[in-house]
Amino acid sequence: MYHVIRVLRRLCMIVVMVSVAIPAARATAQGTSGALPGPINSQKLRLYADRLDLSSSQRLAMEAAHDEYRRGFRELREGEIATFLKDQQAVQGGIPQRDVVEEILERFERIHTKIALLDDGLFDELVPMLSERQLSVVPRLRLQRERDRYQALAAQAALGRRIVGLSGQFRELDLTPEEFEIADATMAGYERRLTSILRKMSKSVMRMQLDIMDALTERGYVDISQEKLLEDPELLREIVTAIGEILPELRVDASRLTDDLHSLNKRTYRQIASVIPADEARRFRNMFYRSAFPILGDLVTSSRDDWMTKALRWEKLTDDQRAVLEPASDEFQRAIARLQSDGMEAAERFWEGFSPFDVNPERGEKLQAEIEALKEQGATLHAKLEGTVTDQLGAEAVIEIRHGLAEVAARGKAEGEGEGGDDEAQDLTAEQFPISGDRFLPKRISRRDVRRYAKRMQLPDEMIEVLDVLHSDYMERVAALEVFERLHQAKRTAREMRETPEATAAIDHVFEIRQQALEATVNADAAFFDDVRTIVGKEREELLARVQSSRLRRSWAGRASDRLTLGRGTSNESGVDLVSIVLEQRPTDAELKQLGEVLTAYENNATQAFRARLDAQLEMQRLADRWQSEISAASREDLVAIVELQNEYRETMRQPTARVTRTNETIAKLNRSTLDLVLAELTAARAHEIRQAYELAAFPSIFEDAASVDRHLKAALKLQDLTGEQRAQITNLDGNYRAEYEALSREMMAQLSTTSINVVGLDPDEFKKWQTRQQELARIGFERNELNGRAISRMQAILTDAQVARIGGLPEPIGEDESFFYR
Repeated sequence: MYHVIRVLRRLCMIVVMVSVAIPAARATAQGTSGALPGPINSQKLRLYADRLDLSSSQRLAMEAAHDEYRRGFRELREGEIATFLKDQQAVQGGIPQRDVVEEILERFERIHTKIALLDDGLFDELVPMLSERQLSVVPRLRLQRERDRYQALAAQAALGRRIVGLSGQFRELDLTPEEFEIADATMAGYERRLTSILRKMSKSVMRMQLDIMDALTERGYVDISQEKLLEDPELLREIVTAIGEILPELRVDASRLTDDLHSLNKRTYRQIASVIPADEARRFRNMFYRSAFPILGDLVTSSRDDWMTKALRWEKLTDDQRAVLEPASDEFQRAIARLQSDGMEAAERFWEGFSPFDVNPERGEKLQAEIEALKEQGATLHAKLEGTVTDQLGAEAVIEIRHGLAEVAARGKAEGEGEGGDDEAQDLTAEQFPISGDRFLPKRISRRDVRRYAKRMQLPDEMIEVLDVLHSDYMERVAALEVFERLHQAKRTAREMRETPEATAAIDHVFEIRQQALEATVNADAAFFDDVRTIVGKEREELLARVQSSRLRRSWAGRASDRLTLGRGTSNESGVDLVSIVLEQRPTDAELKQLGEVLTAYENNATQAFRARLDAQLEMQRLADRWQSEISAASREDLVAIVELQNEYRETMRQPTARVTRTNETIAKLNRSTLDLVLAELTAARAHEIRQAYELAAFPSIFEDAASVDRHLKAALKLQDLTGEQRAQITNLDGNYRAEYEALSREMMAQLSTTSINVVGLDPDEFKKWQTRQQELARIGFERNELNGRAISRMQAILTDAQVARIGGLPEPIGEDESFFYR
């Protein structure tokens, strides 16, 4: 799979980054697509307020200034920025004329300057309301915001290396005021130098983009569309070769600055670690390592790391045990620090002289081998430490320390109930894994499913006992099916043959065995339901048929592959079984009778539609697997062969992709039309409940919103000790918040598609449409997160700390991304 990922990365680089003179756009929550800095949002404002230690009245004044700032930024975003993004997108993926590039870069700088002026205006508004002590913090906040603005360009200058700052990590440390003051003196100087480097990096990448354009123009490569590049692989190879020759010379300045930044980070990390307590120095080291070198992964997971700290704080620890464990823990930490240092050096060797146009895979394979060796050493170190702890304390004590007394009690309960343990635990295991581990095959019918079936058919207790016996027989039959082992073997063979001439036949064999396994699963289910039919009687036959139909839809739901698709920005409407949604809301017998004809008609149509969609998914997956095999085999060959394979893949996938799209839309339309019929039969309150449940299932990316204050507002209105003024304020906030939240959510729903987009076979025009939709989703999502953030701040201002605690606390707005510059 490494070769496929590497080739996909290169293909994206070829069709997008070849137009290297255009600032690269990426979808973010800011609503500016990452091509330009986003606004100072509510989350950042709260961080600024916390650093300034503002009073409640100061926070309200700061919010008022921020409201004016947001209006100014929205006007800029909906005007100049929107036009810029549209014009920028029009020339992406090809090589435009030099004057076009220069004009876009000039516009970029103008907008960037206007954003900086808006930012400065907000800080200027804060100055009159601050004390002398608070004013001393403002220059560092201005520097922090300046680093935010440079982040995207600095990342381009680094060409793949992770650009991070240490300030946010430092402020997460648990230090006394005295310890913080000593270390913060170093951090203040670091932030000034870091900002200077990032400022230079942003200027360097702007110069570099025009220099590359000049060099390509001199060689005659100008005004070439993305379509032309894809149609003429020879021309594409010439251009990529030319950029590969041009880039190292032009990147000298950017490479030096990137090295300076990493050296500054490492030097500052060591300086800070030397003046803070050992435990916090270790935390600081781990945060720095994981953020600056994510390519390395964790040598020891945080859970493995943390439990040793718990062991040393265990109240039952004797002095003799502590005398053994403390030195063992110290040695373990020193050894892990050495491994992390070795990993950092390996990553630095990987990035030295790196170019995204390098076609030599040995560089990545060497790093991967070094990472695996380090991880093995880390696992060995942990096993040794855990052995020492277990020898000293015993296995039961280790369980108590690592997982708490509750798990010890649970284990004892399971052991007391016999070899099988708790039935519910068995159900969880059965629910967790699909048969054979294949994502296209359904999960087994679990005991939990059987309980649901019994409830839906209204079976008496004595029948449920018989049903359990039939389910045990079913589980034995499924376990005895040998087709799953054949599928496992066929998949293993296909992986081994991936880059051989026999790969296509092996992949087709997997497809055939998977079909057989699917039919075997459906037949085993049918046999189970036939057995059930013998005990439930004719009066429940119709209910049983509907239960079986529901199981079929679940079996045929499929598992769309996400390895070669752009799934963000899609809905799950085509994956929703509306009958299940209705039943989950526990309808009354009267309601079920009302909905009987509507649901029966839905089941008849939906069951077949789910099967048609699964067939299309399976065929699309078979062709995608073929292509992955071919592209892996070609990954060491000429670029021309790779691009020709991509073009061939686009044509090959056109028909099966269209089939999946059609079947997805068929199911989505059926769900929407049936939902309207269902809601029309119910009371307003019940209709609202079912609509909410449907929207949560159909649009999880929208309605699974951890920052929503919906339940917090409901809980606040139930507080008995609210003053009249508090209740009026919360009621007013509740009404305004819900109306705006629902409006923004429906805007987001309107942007979502029912089908994910194929990243390799995608037509360039379709990709641009996808980009436009992502930009709009980012804009709306940003506004909704701002709504959440402002509501959170208002609730904090209205309620007392005790009242906030009684409603379960308040959520945090969703972070912008993983960068530490935002802290």
